[in-house]
Amino acid sequence: MTTIYADGGYRHMMRNGQYTPTAYGSFKVKSKFHRYVFGSGTSQVAEFKILIAALEYCKKMHILGPTVIMDSALVVGAISGRNIIKAHHLIPLYRHAASLASLVGAHVEWVPRETILAQLGH
Repeated sequence: MTTIYADGGYRHMMRNGQYTPTAYGSFKVKSKFHRYVFGSGTSQVAEFKILIAALEYCKKMHILGPTVIMDSALVVGAISGRNIIKAHHLIPLYRHAASLASLVGAHVEWVPRETILAQLGH
């Protein structure tokens, strides 16, 4: 079984002399870290995008049945079928993530923020 710890977030980063809201994320699989900067976006966008990045990695590496551990109740609930995504800008991200999760047979679990911090170190 493969366990992946994933986290997305957002912060203001300096770009072209101005602070811009920037979505970023990272995931860890088998002690290897993968970090991304997604450009502008919200923390919810970042959470969906890092899940998509982790699932794309699983697809590329032929990892089937992974467990993805996240602290985003929104994303975990949506992928698990407990939450409905209503925000129009999140619907395409949700659909993409759900499709990939189904394709690789991923199971997504929620954990407290402290667990993510301990695993990813941020």
